[in-house]
Amino acid sequence: MSWARDEWKLDLPTTALRKIGELENDAENLRKGKQQQQFQLESVSTTLQKQKQLNAEEKTTNSNLRREIQELTRKCSDFESLDEKSQVDLKAKDNKIGLLEEQLRKARAKLKDEEDKNSEVLNQIDQQKLIVEVKENEIGQLSEELERMNEAKAQIIKELDVAKEKVDILCKENDAMRDQLRERDELLTSHSMNQSTENEDVLRTDAADSGAADAVSSAFLEILKRENNALISDNEEHKAQVEHLKSMLREKEKELERVLEKLGASHTECEKTSEMLKVREKEIVKLQEKLDRTEVDLRNTYSRVEALEETSKQLHGGIQSEKRNTENTKEKITTLNNALDDSVNKIRTLETDLTQRSNQMKAKRDRIETLEEENVQLTQNLDNAKRQNKAAMDSYLATTKVLREKDHRIQELEEDNKEKKKQLRIQGEKVEVLTTECTRLKEELERTEQKSANIERSYRRVSKALEDCRKKIQNGLDIGQDLWEKEAGVERKESKREELKKNGDEQKLRDTKTKKCYGCDQMKAQLCEQEDSYRLKIRELEACIRDLAAEKEALERKMVKERRSSEEFTSRVQQMVQQLETEQRGNKMESDEKQTRAAA
Repeated sequence: MSWARDEWKLDLPTTALRKIGELENDAENLRKGKQQQQFQLESVSTTLQKQKQLNAEEKTTNSNLRREIQELTRKCSDFESLDEKSQVDLKAKDNKIGLLEEQLRKARAKLKDEEDKNSEVLNQIDQQKLIVEVKENEIGQLSEELERMNEAKAQIIKELDVAKEKVDILCKENDAMRDQLRERDELLTSHSMNQSTENEDVLRTDAADSGAADAVSSAFLEILKRENNALISDNEEHKAQVEHLKSMLREKEKELERVLEKLGASHTECEKTSEMLKVREKEIVKLQEKLDRTEVDLRNTYSRVEALEETSKQLHGGIQSEKRNTENTKEKITTLNNALDDSVNKIRTLETDLTQRSNQMKAKRDRIETLEEENVQLTQNLDNAKRQNKAAMDSYLATTKVLREKDHRIQELEEDNKEKKKQLRIQGEKVEVLTTECTRLKEELERTEQKSANIERSYRRVSKALEDCRKKIQNGLDIGQDLWEKEAGVERKESKREELKKNGDEQKLRDTKTKKCYGCDQMKAQLCEQEDSYRLKIRELEACIRDLAAEKEALERKMVKERRSSEEFTSRVQQMVQQLETEQRGNKMESDEKQTRAAA
């Protein structure tokens, strides 16, 4: 078919044929170049597809590796936290072991102290037992002595009874002998009297009979004297015996008193010893209870010590297991760290390869994405700025409204304050008027008091002068005493009436003035209270005004800050918009240049 294709060239000149041949050669070359470019494009597209697949696979592997890295890092962080916790637990357990060892040491020291105290208490108990035994022996000896003393007392009482019976018998004999002596004395006196009467009667009759009677009477008197002397000697002997028996009785009584004193002393000593024994028994019981308590405490301390030793052993075992676990975790962490380092190295090599292959493609995509993100962010920032500006305006309007309300409130408070100040001024004027009136009334009261004092002094002088005149008149004139007394009484009554009237008027004036002063004082106190209440209200209003002014200043400062922040934000947004516009222009220019280059 080439001859049919070449028929139109037969009538053409050689130059045209040459040019046609050149054009055909050029077209053939262009076709071949196009085919080569198509082949190249196809190969590039296939390589690009392969590269995309490889990139996707690398991305998946990278994401998997990143997940593994994240899991490994999380595990590492978990292991590190576990390690830290285990370290903290180990430190806490070491501290606990130290505390338990300290408690064990203190418990052992306390146990030793309790054992020492127990030994001391046992020694004291032994000493007290020895003392009790000694006291029991002494009590036995004292009881034996008491029995002997009781026997001696009974014997002495018997002897005293016998001696008392003897004394009674001797007293009776003495009384009988005294009666005999009295009878004999009476006989002698009667005989002497008879003899004297007989001598007076018979003196005249017979002298011979008188001599015989005298001899008989003298003999009888001698016999009586002898008997009397014998009775006197017997009486003296009896008296001596009685005195001897009385002295013996006194000695026996003294001995009995001594024995009784000894018995009382021994009884008191026995009571004291019994009380001491009771006290010692109570002390022994207390010491026994204390010993029991100490034994219980010792048992408790022994049980605590054993429990602490068991807990310390358990803690040591737990610490050893924790140490082993920490060592195992450390080994696992080291192995995981090594595996993580290997995986990180692999990832780095893959990332370097991936970055080298996809840097050019990613750069533009990243740039476009960043621009889009920046655009979205800027639009969001603009929306946020608009919202913030609107909120700021709303808050500004609200604050201005609040400020207007507070200004209005301040004006109302100031007007109220002015009215209250006016009322205070009026009340102060009233107080001044009342104080002046009160001072005037006080001055009048003082003047009336002075007048009353002067009147009293004049009354005293007049009464003194009247008494002097009365004395003179009584001394000089005795005749007109009755008339004078009547006149003086009338004058005195009249003067007393006048004085009473004056005193009553003065008292009424004083009462009225005191009432007025009291009312003034009450009014003054009420006005002072009102003034204090008004002052307190004024202070509260001033404090409220100050607070409102401070709130107003704070709101104004807040509004200024919000305005500044909104202005700064709008300026920043405008700058960012300008930057975006410049970047978009530059991107458009670059894209136009690339398109022109690609077209060329």
